[in-house]
Amino acid sequence: MKKNDFRKNIKLTEPIFNKLKALMKVKDVKQYELIEILLDFYVTNKLNEKEREFFNYQLDELRKEEHKDE
Repeated sequence: MKKNDFRKNIKLTEPIFNKLKALMKVKDVKQYELIEILLDFYVTNKLNEKEREFFNYQLDELRKEEHKDE
């Protein structure tokens, strides 16, 4: 799977998509901005320290991989 294929193929159930649309009517944000806010909240508030460290390690690895392709 190419790098960009995954980005284009994220599937949401109808209830989840409706929640996203409703929240976007409350706050004037783009979908990707709202998803980033939700991800940051989840990482900060729902992951323990070990999980956050692993998350940050994985994120760094993905960034390194992305820069290799440039």
